[in-house]
Amino acid sequence: MLAKYLIKSTVNKLRKQADYTDIPKARLGMELATALSPTFHESVEYKQFKIEHINCKWVLPDKAHEKKVLLYFHGGGYASGSVQTHKSLVTQICKHGNVNGLLFDYRLSPEHQFPAPIEDSVKVYLWLLNNGYNASQIAFGGDSAGGGLAMATLMYIRDHQLASLPKCYIGLSPWMDLTGNSESLLKNANTDAMINIEAMDHWVNNYVGTENREHQYISPLFGKMHDLPEMYIQVCKVEVLHQDSISFYNKAKEHGLDIKLEEYGDLLHVWQAFWPILKEGREANEKLGKYIKDKLK
Repeated sequence: MLAKYLIKSTVNKLRKQADYTDIPKARLGMELATALSPTFHESVEYKQFKIEHINCKWVLPDKAHEKKVLLYFHGGGYASGSVQTHKSLVTQICKHGNVNGLLFDYRLSPEHQFPAPIEDSVKVYLWLLNNGYNASQIAFGGDSAGGGLAMATLMYIRDHQLASLPKCYIGLSPWMDLTGNSESLLKNANTDAMINIEAMDHWVNNYVGTENREHQYISPLFGKMHDLPEMYIQVCKVEVLHQDSISFYNKAKEHGLDIKLEEYGDLLHVWQAFWPILKEGREANEKLGKYIKDKLK
């Protein structure tokens, strides 16, 4: 209880001090905030490489299945985040899932607007398929904007018949609706310790530009719900993106998709990343890893 209080109060204080309009500063802040986040696993190897212009990082736990992969889409409002900021989180999920992880730096806004991140995501997935990895042994995963991007990428690949879809998807508080009309935006504005809703609108404008915010590859909530892989979403009830997961889950269930939703209580957005301090983060990551392990048989 004390750990949760300290995390939420510290994050909330930093949120109030942050200047979300200063993108370079926000990016640096995220890098610094996560730089010392431990992996606690010496038996993990990290390999940096590039796929054309895309910076990538392998997360290779000892004894992980050689051909099973979690392709992870990092969060950060489409404006920040990197393979480094999410290395610790992905390491934990991969260790529990007995799989290798692949993180990549998709192009960020405002320098690169929609659909640049989807183009990069598709390129990385096709690279996997062209280099000996089978779709049935790949999981997509992502948090916040990355969770939405992963789902949008699934829909794009499906609609354009580019390749077989991966076996499953995990979403950590995924951002599925960029219209700004979700009821939890206002309802949880004062209970979400991390996200400033004014910042969200700024990020959307930077990323979307003049495009329709209901475009299914921008807001997957409005996408067609057919022929998607099995899905597992985690979200907490006090965050502004809570309704995104609820609405997406309900729509997916109505269309007969295989989807699991787990709601947590009084935590914070992407609490899984705070696993070194939060017991609930460690428990959630273990469940995410187990889900992947069960699906990638």
